[in-house]
Amino acid sequence: MQHDEIRAVFRRVYNGKVNFMTPTVMDYGKRGKMVWELSRGDNILGDGQLYGVTVIELPNTKRHDLSQCFNTHKSAHAYIKGDFQ
Repeated sequence: MQHDEIRAVFRRVYNGKVNFMTPTVMDYGKRGKMVWELSRGDNILGDGQLYGVTVIELPNTKRHDLSQCFNTHKSAHAYIKGDFQ
């Protein structure tokens, strides 16, 4: 599944809306039966950025409770690389 196909899944599942806390999409990817979106936004509780990892399960495009928020890009990336499957 390619980047544009994953983006289309997220647009369809979320009706073209972005997360108001992390509105800037940085990347998309796929791990197993899950597709993910990495996004960022300004941390309203302090300085710096907030990062979000949103997860959708395929093929039924179920919104998944594996979605998480992180205070650093490094921790969000580590989550994508290892914690959900």
